[in-house]
Amino acid sequence: MLSSIHVHNYRLFREFEVPEFRRLNVFVGKNNVGKTSLLEALQLLHKSGHQTPLKPEADIRDIKSDEHRSNVTKNILGKPHFSGLKRKHSILIEGRHERNGLVKLEIVPRDTKEENPSQFRENLKRLGSRNSSNSATDLRYKKSNRNSVTASTQEGSDSCLEIQRTSNDDSSNGVMIIAPNNQNQHMDAIRLAELRKQRKAEMITDLLKSIEPKIETIEDRSSSSTSTIWVDIGLKELVPLAAVGNGITQIFRILLAILSCPRGIILIDEIENGLHHSILPKLWGTINEASKESNVQIVSTCHSYECVSAMLGAVEEKDFYVYRLQRQNDGSRIECIAIEPQVLRTAIEYGMEIR
Repeated sequence: MLSSIHVHNYRLFREFEVPEFRRLNVFVGKNNVGKTSLLEALQLLHKSGHQTPLKPEADIRDIKSDEHRSNVTKNILGKPHFSGLKRKHSILIEGRHERNGLVKLEIVPRDTKEENPSQFRENLKRLGSRNSSNSATDLRYKKSNRNSVTASTQEGSDSCLEIQRTSNDDSSNGVMIIAPNNQNQHMDAIRLAELRKQRKAEMITDLLKSIEPKIETIEDRSSSSTSTIWVDIGLKELVPLAAVGNGITQIFRILLAILSCPRGIILIDEIENGLHHSILPKLWGTINEASKESNVQIVSTCHSYECVSAMLGAVEEKDFYVYRLQRQNDGSRIECIAIEPQVLRTAIEYGMEIR
């Protein structure tokens, strides 16, 4: 599991650090203090060890690139990823894992015109005037004491920023993201079918029953060419999962991700989305049980006072932390303040604002 992270020059973070993570981690704070940016940084770090294109904006913020350019090229080269919109300095994301040691990702901007003027002119001729950018980016990924791996791309080219696995072992942590804008029922159905093969799907049904007793079974079935999720709630026919409500759909997606990503990390943006405050203790109870079963780490963002306080009693205090992100007095730096469970309990008892 991830034990700490340091971020340099990424979005709002000129210098940012979370010195300690636990199995369940919730980040709170006002708007525009970097909660979602932290999830993106974690995704970049964890996906860089796999043969997976890096596209955090498309996964969390639902920002799509135009059809003429690679999603990956546009996202990574885009100025919004660099602190102060300045591509002059590299992005550095470093994480320390209990099992894998230090994992480091550098995103290094380059000016290909200055490096090799003749090659730049050749690229202009090949790509045409509509793709006349001289911007390029290198990604350098290194895990523990292994050799670093580098991938490169140039804006306007057809290549993707994609780093190959450093080895064939199974020590890399997988990562999955749950966000309000990235729902994909077809992919959810595929994952549920895979869990059914592994005889793990029943656990999702059992956990959801503890929240909604009407649920009898959950199935993945095809309607025309699209696979969707169907639920038996005691009616004459199965109904689509969405018909049961956004709250149950949210919990289902979280549990599905946890069981589909053993020994990995699940990133959840706005974990309380669509949920009534009365079921939040049960939410944390089911997440706690599922994450133990799959040895999965949870990092989530939250705006709800009730959601944060619901962790007390539902999760053992040694297993979770709440963190508040806030700007320092001059507004130039984001700091992370860890709120230990004992402090959280006292703050709630006296009605103190912790979000």
